[in-house]
Amino acid sequence: MLKIKTDSRKVKNGDTFVALRGINSDGHDYIESAIKNGAVKIVAEEGSYSVQTVIVDDSRKYLEEFLYDEYKSYLEDMKIIGITGTNGKTTTSYLLYEALNRLKVNTSYIGTVGFYKKEKVKDLPNTSPDICDIYDILVDSYESGYKTVVMEVSSQGLSYGRLNKIPFDYAVFTNLTQDHLDYHGTMENYAKAKQQLFYQLKKDGISVINIDDSYHSYYEIGDTRTYGFAGSDYQIKNMELNRCSRCGNFYVAEGNVCPKCSTKDGFEFSTFKSYIQENGLENSLNTISNNTGISVKNLNRFMGYQEFQNYQQELNSIEKLKNAIGELGNN
Repeated sequence: MLKIKTDSRKVKNGDTFVALRGINSDGHDYIESAIKNGAVKIVAEEGSYSVQTVIVDDSRKYLEEFLYDEYKSYLEDMKIIGITGTNGKTTTSYLLYEALNRLKVNTSYIGTVGFYKKEKVKDLPNTSPDICDIYDILVDSYESGYKTVVMEVSSQGLSYGRLNKIPFDYAVFTNLTQDHLDYHGTMENYAKAKQQLFYQLKKDGISVINIDDSYHSYYEIGDTRTYGFAGSDYQIKNMELNRCSRCGNFYVAEGNVCPKCSTKDGFEFSTFKSYIQENGLENSLNTISNNTGISVKNLNRFMGYQEFQNYQQELNSIEKLKNAIGELGNN
């Protein structure tokens, strides 16, 4: 647990409290509460207090630089994958997290459904939490051997600066549809807000873009890989899924043998075909095109995940989606 906090309620004995000015609240109003809870140092833009105090011009910038300098070696040694878009963030992120762990790459997940390592660690208040919470999770992940992180990245989290100075190895764009316009005002502002993720790529970082989305050009920044139905680096060509009549496993056919139970000629076409064509294949291809150590051959056993979109629509529950992954992925 980091010893620096921006939420006075989370302060414990010996912590440093940084007072941040926000849209709806001002951390300076909670300095006395932080001291009461045990803060021994205050970083603020004004005022004089009963404990050690550091006055700075911009407390948010101070915090970003302090955290980056303190954990720079961790960040450089980690592989951080940021996934953004209106739809598909949670599904794509969770599938990638599961796939990498099943391929023995210790991977943690940060996003809408919480913080996961081997299993769920805790819920999170936002898709992109407070910057101190983000660093706390990254440090926890690194120190427990999870050096790869899959992170959902929201436009509001980027706008609020919750991810400032965090370097990404991969930035993934799924799609952009009308949402959050009460905050961003226009679709152009919304699209540009998400651009920030791609500007935070490491020098050798890679952008992964859904070429079929009309806003794709906003995110073709630096070294770019594209995916989609046509004219992309990674193309969807075979939209047929087979379902084994013996064990019920879904798979993309390589010949006529089920990869789970080895049944020959015992397949039927998936009833999820039409839905997969419209939605699931793009998320699955998104997972493949990250180039994070998953070969096409190894990924064949994960292609059954394509119907998870259907599970998610029918069940509307990420926990049930997780159970589906466990049931269909053990092959």
